[in-house]
Amino acid sequence: MWITLSIFSGKFLKLKFSSFLQGQKTKTET
Repeated sequence: MWITLSIFSGKFLKLKFSSFLQGQKTKTET
């Protein structure tokens, strides 16, 4: 239970972080 939860949260955090980085990239480009 907890293992799957941690894996899911880790994936979610990675997704958020990557999308955040993409946002920063577009911000600096414009």
